[in-house]
Amino acid sequence: MVVVLHVPGWAASLAGAAGVIVYIERRASPVLVQGGYDPRGNAFYLVAGFVAVAVLGGLFGAIKAIRRLVGRFRPVADPAQRRGVAAALVTAAALVGSTVLAMLAGVLIAANGTGPVAPTTGLDWTVLAVGTAMLAGTSAYGRRGGVFGTVLAVGLVVVLLSWTQARGWTVSRWAVGGAVLGAGLLVTRLVEAYGGPRPVTGEGPEPGPAGDGTISTGWAVPRSGSVDNWPPALPAPSTEAPADPWEAARWETGPRRWDNDDR
Repeated sequence: MVVVLHVPGWAASLAGAAGVIVYIERRASPVLVQGGYDPRGNAFYLVAGFVAVAVLGGLFGAIKAIRRLVGRFRPVADPAQRRGVAAALVTAAALVGSTVLAMLAGVLIAANGTGPVAPTTGLDWTVLAVGTAMLAGTSAYGRRGGVFGTVLAVGLVVVLLSWTQARGWTVSRWAVGGAVLGAGLLVTRLVEAYGGPRPVTGEGPEPGPAGDGTISTGWAVPRSGSVDNWPPALPAPSTEAPADPWEAARWETGPRRWDNDDR
């Protein structure tokens, strides 16, 4: 839906989530999923793998060519304008990859529990995940986040949840997710305000008019000076008596033919 119809990913995900919720509500009986795998023994390796994927992925995405390819699907003018086949393929791969990572996260959450898992809508986890991604620096408008933002934001949220549980406090994930989402909106404002390209400083050749298709070659035409001292278009009139056009020319000694008496 996202690639073919060129619609925002959150809208398509909301439509897909509605179908998943209907599937879950029809199977509300608890299911025992623990016993096959205990993630606590490999917790260090799991965290190290998550950090490596987040940081290395951020560094890899910081390369200009990769960054342009990954962010090509983001609309720049008309949201309905298609961005090409390459942008569609990269976006499809990113959506499938993020879905697989979310599935693995759900498996770890369920395997780390102590009792049967009752199927729920899970929208509280979705709000918490979206808020954490925005808190990590990913803009709600699609601008990419920082290199270490995901590790810092996830670590902060996980420590907060673990700390409230250790203190014996009952804190709703809806409350935590709403607070994190609100903070993420503030981060979005900062990312959009200060995350654009830096202005060009220093003197140099001026770019041509927008959309003229010309390429700067480093040659610059010097600007004209002030027009205050330019001479007038016509010379100032002389204050002397004007010359008589009927006066005889210097090289003529006699009267003109039309000055004769018989003219």
